[in-house]
Amino acid sequence: MEIDKITNDFNHLFEQNSSRILIIAVSIILLLTVVNIIRYILRCPFEYPYFIRYFDVTGKKKFDVYDMIDIFLDNEGFEEIKRHSRHIKDWEEQCQNKIYRSILRRYRHKQFQKINDSENAYQFICFTTEIVYEYKNLKKITYTEFKKIRICSCNYDYLQQRDQKLKNPKPKKNMNTNKSRGSEQTMRYTVTERVKTIKQPRGGFINSKNYETIPLENGIESLHPQESLHATVIGIAVDYMTRYMTGTSLENAFEVSLKGARNINEFDTAIELLHNIQGLDDYSITCAIRLAAYDVYYRTASYRNYQSVNNIFPSSDTIENLRVMVQRSMDFFDKYGPKIKDGITFEGGYTNIIVKGDGDFMTNDTLWDFKTSKNKPNKDHWLQLLIYWRMGMHSIHPEFSNIKYIGIYNPRLNCVYRYNLSKLSKELIEFIDKDVIGY
Repeated sequence: MEIDKITNDFNHLFEQNSSRILIIAVSIILLLTVVNIIRYILRCPFEYPYFIRYFDVTGKKKFDVYDMIDIFLDNEGFEEIKRHSRHIKDWEEQCQNKIYRSILRRYRHKQFQKINDSENAYQFICFTTEIVYEYKNLKKITYTEFKKIRICSCNYDYLQQRDQKLKNPKPKKNMNTNKSRGSEQTMRYTVTERVKTIKQPRGGFINSKNYETIPLENGIESLHPQESLHATVIGIAVDYMTRYMTGTSLENAFEVSLKGARNINEFDTAIELLHNIQGLDDYSITCAIRLAAYDVYYRTASYRNYQSVNNIFPSSDTIENLRVMVQRSMDFFDKYGPKIKDGITFEGGYTNIIVKGDGDFMTNDTLWDFKTSKNKPNKDHWLQLLIYWRMGMHSIHPEFSNIKYIGIYNPRLNCVYRYNLSKLSKELIEFIDKDVIGY
């Protein structure tokens, strides 16, 4: 009787609270579902495409991983490296598109920045194998055990330089002869530095009669006449903000600035400035100008004239001019685009003479450089573009084969200048390749 009474009481209690229990159970299930959905949405969608090569050093008591890399490069391994470099570039562009389309753009930016590991993109792993014996149920079982014993990680530039050294070994020094006073060591330049060393004919290799000049609406007269900052910083900020406003991620648009900030241990400050850039409002432009000021600390080895970017306060006229120039640049791409590439580098095209340099923009058939000077393009500007074009043709990037024009757009003057590359003589191309760049 007591058991029946307890059972009846329990059934009665359950019937009274069954709806509450059901609601609690459903609530828990919904909560867990929401949590899992949020975790799925916030997970990192990016996975860095490392290049991994394994070297079997089983039985070798002494080995050097760098010797193994040299053997790999000697056996046409650098062709694999170049193909993988193109794969990484494609991956980066896909990530940029995904970030640009994402509602969580800033969060995705941070995820991409954290996962991007270009300095260790190429990994070489030395391993050994060992036959291991085990007895199970009185039966002898053998299997091979794999052991990693050395890992070397590096970037593309390191492998390119190592490959060039293998192809062009330095001659052995003769200890019995003294180095003559007239002998010279090969100088290493950026593109802009190299341009300044080249003597051009009067008017330059490309003079004003040979290129097309196309003025657009509203030129320099509609801008404020005075700006409070150096023209170089203004030009960099216009370039990078144009990249950002035409679809490039902030990290890629300001990549050089971030490298400069890292060189002087102000990376955290730079990241904070980066995340404050949201468009063309006054504060975003101020942050972009301050961030652009870090460029000099990447492009030069001297930091003697260091000044804190927090002391940069652009005037309202400067901010307005920069905003107008970026808007003009966006209109320019609406007419002459679409942009297919920016922040152009020339992997495979650098030499022992020109070791650094990057172009601005590329459309389907034109390689563009942006200038914000108050003057028309000069001969050095055109030679710089010619060098970019030839380095691109020697690089790993196949899109340069479609380039038919080189051009300069000046958003301050709001004017387009374009040159048809079919007008170039074979002799000039050969001179630039051999005597200027060093192929």
